[in-house]
Amino acid sequence: MPATYVLISTVTVGAGGSATIVFSSIPQTYTDLSIFMSVRSTSASNIGSVALNMTINGVTTNRSARRLYSPIGSDAPATPRLGTAVTTSTSTASAFSNIHVYFSNYAGSTFKSYSLDAFTPQASTSSYEGDYTSGLWSATSAITDMSFSVSDSSNFAEFSTANLYGILKS
Repeated sequence: MPATYVLISTVTVGAGGSATIVFSSIPQTYTDLSIFMSVRSTSASNIGSVALNMTINGVTTNRSARRLYSPIGSDAPATPRLGTAVTTSTSTASAFSNIHVYFSNYAGSTFKSYSLDAFTPQASTSSYEGDYTSGLWSATSAITDMSFSVSDSSNFAEFSTANLYGILKS
């Protein structure tokens, strides 16, 4: 990472999995936030029905987004969902979704824009899903905590990892 990226926190899911990945008490000393995730769900559902949920400051409201979605291969879901897919236990063994979330001006007193890009392998090595989402969190309070969960209430699998970085002005 460039010198302007400062690691704030790392979460690695242990044995038995975890229902959430949580970043709390986020310091307000940076310009932007960047979250890099490598996650897999314990769900036995088809990957097309499992998505990543994001909660900001304890709420899931005040958000709008537009999504560019590209399923590739025979295992790809036929219709798009809201939010990026998360690799499930029905996917290729040891395959994890790679997700990046970026928040601009997270500590400011105006609305917060964010982008999310992801690559999710599916049930075979030739099938995958690419996502790009841009969104707006319509709240004027600074982001002090965020959590992630899986939409079907399953857990994040062991070895799922998330890194939160603060970005300094360059």
